[in-house]
Parts: sequence; C-alpha cells; structure tokens
Amino acid sequence: MASTAGRLNDLETAIASWRTQEYIALPFFTLYLHYCISTMEEEVARVHPQKRWTGKIIFYIVRYGTILYIILDLHTSYRTYLQISPVGCKILFITNSSIKKLIAVTADVTMGLCVSALLGARQMYFIFIILLCAALPLVTFGLQLRGYILISAEPTSTIDNELGYPCYLPDPEAQKATWPGGSLGVFTYLSFARAALLTLLAAVTAFTRYKANGGQLLNVIGRDGGIYYLSTAGVLLSAAIINTPGVTQPGGMVSGSLMRWVVLV
Repeated sequence: MASTAGRLNDLETAIASWRTQEYIALPFFTLYLHYCISTMEEEVARVHPQKRWTGKIIFYIVRYGTILYIILDLHTSYRTYLQISPVGCKILFITNSSIKKLIAVTADVTMGLCVSALLGARQMYFIFIILLCAALPLVTFGLQLRGYILISAEPTSTIDNELGYPCYLPDPEAQKATWPGGSLGVFTYLSFARAALLTLLAAVTAFTRYKANGGQLLNVIGRDGGIYYLSTAGVLLSAAIINTPGVTQPGGMVSGSLMRWVVLV
C-alpha cells in the first residue's frame, strides 16, 4: 500500500510538472506565431525581393521551419486527444526531431556567417568556423536519428490515453542501445567545448567591432548584429552546460515528454 501511495504521489508530482512546462511553452509558441504574422508585411517588402537565395533559404528555414515544428509538436506532445497510430507517431517524431535540428544548425551557421563577415575571416578560417558550427551537431543527430529509426513503434500507455497525449514516447534505454558504446557522453563534452569556443569567438568579435566603431557600443549591439551572435552563443553555452553529464541530475529540468516516459515505466 505504501509503495502504491508513493507511486501515485510521484505520478501526481510529475503530471503537475508536465503541465507547468506545457504552460510555459505555449505562451512562447503563441508569441512567436504572433511575431511572424505581425512582421509578414516587412518580410514581403524586404526579404522576398532579394535576388540571392542563400540568405532567403536560411531565413525561410528558421522562420517557417519553427512554425512547422510548433504545429507538429502541438499535435503529438500535447493533450489533443487525437488518435494517431504508433507508426504515425514514429514518423511524426522523426520528422519533428529532424526539423528542430535543421533549425538549430541553420541558426548556428547563421551565427558563423555573421561572425566571419564581421571579422573579415579568410577562407580557411571561414571554413573552420562553419564546420565548428555545423559538423558536431550533425554527427550527433545522425546517431540519434539512427536510434529513432531502429527502435520499434509502440502503442500509447493507458495513462497517456487517459491524459489525452496522442503519441508514445521513445524508450531512452532502447535508444542508448543503438548508440556507440551505449552512450553519447563523449559528444556532450565535445558539445561543451564547441559552445565554449563559439562563445569566445562571439566575445572576440564584439570586442573587435567595439574597437573598430570607436567605442560605440550601440553600433556593435544593433547595426553589427551583436545582440544576435552574443545571445546565440549564450544560449548554446547554457544548453551545453545543462546537457553535460554531472552538471544536472536525472529528474531535473528535462522535457515534459521525457519526464512522462521516466514516470510511466
């Protein structure tokens, strides 16, 4: 009886945490969609007329890829009470994970392009910066994607059905079994080193532009895009620190989806 009561208490705490994370995420989703709609006129006037496609493709991936990610995430990871087959859930999960990684890598590459241009980097350094931004995340995701494809699709649990979640959650242990050595721990340390280097590069860029602008900080932050590459570097470093083994404990601030799986098993 005590064991059952303890399990029910854990489940109650977990559900409250899922709700909190959902209520935090939904306003950000709404704010982003409002931003896209309210800036549509500016997009048509300033982006569409551009003749070069490189910048436009980057813009469209980040802007509309995020909208697609939000739509898919709302349909699969929130209490929609939809009926989706296990295979359909697996396809949607793989698709949404791929979209999210594509957006993240594109944003990182954009940061690399911005920093390289501001520093006037030569071709060799430019290639190094772009590889630093894109290579490791793509390799890591390739291994994760392989795991997503190899693990079997499963029906949703009874509790998920009762709560209204339409899709099952991939088994973390089954995913780990598909990774080299059963862990991606080495890649998390490499990701931390990568984020630290990019943060240092962003700081050097800001300092260099600050000196070049005669100490005009507002020019560095506004006109030279300092607010973008410094904030991006800060987010990358924060995420790398959180995901580094030993920094956060199991059961800490992980995604609501992962918490659902941990409790339900």
